[in-house]
Amino acid sequence: MATNETGGRRLLALLREHRPIVVVCMIAGLVIVFGVVGSLMVAPPDPGVRNVADLPELDSESDREPEKERKLPDKKQAFFEFLRPVVRAENSRIRKQRERLQELVETLEADASISTGDREWLARKAKRYRVKAEEPLARGRALLTRIDIVPVPLALAQAALESAWGQSRFAREANNLFGEWCFEPGCGVVPKRRPAGKTYEVESFDGVGASVRSYIHNLNSHPAYAELREIRARARAEGESPDGYEMAAGLVNYAAIGEKYVQHIRSVIERNGLRQQPDRQSG
Repeated sequence: MATNETGGRRLLALLREHRPIVVVCMIAGLVIVFGVVGSLMVAPPDPGVRNVADLPELDSESDREPEKERKLPDKKQAFFEFLRPVVRAENSRIRKQRERLQELVETLEADASISTGDREWLARKAKRYRVKAEEPLARGRALLTRIDIVPVPLALAQAALESAWGQSRFAREANNLFGEWCFEPGCGVVPKRRPAGKTYEVESFDGVGASVRSYIHNLNSHPAYAELREIRARARAEGESPDGYEMAAGLVNYAAIGEKYVQHIRSVIERNGLRQQPDRQSG
């Protein structure tokens, strides 16, 4: 015992003598431990922070060589793989809102009351999605046709067409994959061929996620795409998942070429196998 006590006193004396060094070592150890644990606990990066500029360009020297026909499909596939998780993430967010909305509508249909918070939530959504109904049940039913997913194949096809597979100037400079305009000075990129007297710009987005979110909200809220939403609602009423190929019929107003635009979108879906292999999160 005497030997142990003597050793303990010596150890304490040594620790007191070198206290600053001991403290520094302890702090360093804690930093390392928390760093390792933190890296394991942090959620994976949000796919929305991706930028179109991260995609390889299609007009490189290698693409001008005979290998181009083989390389191009690979790069198209890379574009789909780059964008697909972003669309899925936004659809997942919308799906959660839709589930809450469905619960509220079911409650109201059962002649039960909903909380003040739920009424306020419905009011905010009605304003955001341009729903004019005032009565909660009517408001909720109208929102069910708007708060819904956009099938991944449709989003991929439109992004490919509108952004030239992520190679357009607006895609690379502004993360704008869907050709959306804005009307405030400095809100985006000014087109080089913008007609005289026009003030619109091609909207800039901080990342691909913001572009996808704006695009889906545009389809879900703008009066020009009421037909698209009706096609989707009919599929829901029949117990089917929304079909991007069918919903493309509601995009007549997306471009000046009208029906030809619908044909172009459907062609991209078919030629790239998007209809034969529908995304599992399209429902």
